[in-house]
Amino acid sequence: MLKLLLLSISLSFTFLSSAMAGPFDDIKTYNRDDYSREITQCDVLASHFNDPERITDGVTQDDMDKPAAIKACLEAVANDPENPRLNYQLASAYAYSGLHEESDPYRIKALNAGYPQSLFVIGYIRLEGWDGRGSDAVSRQTKLD
Repeated sequence: MLKLLLLSISLSFTFLSSAMAGPFDDIKTYNRDDYSREITQCDVLASHFNDPERITDGVTQDDMDKPAAIKACLEAVANDPENPRLNYQLASAYAYSGLHEESDPYRIKALNAGYPQSLFVIGYIRLEGWDGRGSDAVSRQTKLD
């Protein structure tokens, strides 16, 4: 599991530098105290149960009401646009709906705020090719070794 996590982080940086984000200097150190921790409908409908920064119980991909989650998270992000937790949850709702390109800017915004789950998930997506862009062949071989 540790090997997968480290590989995920490594792939995140490779993927971001080549395809989606600017310099790594843009990624801040996340501090939850810098952002509202007030529970929103976005949190209720879209937080993932494995996200260590979630503030509600969280839901699985199968249990998420994706259209309602997108609507709630769009509203939450409009009201608190810099909150990385809300941006990450909107990205997840879009991605779980198969709207990967729509999810990218929100996941990247969360990443640039240092949101830990965003960094992990970007690496996981590249490893598995879950977003339809294909997996990274080098990482796939490393995973199999």
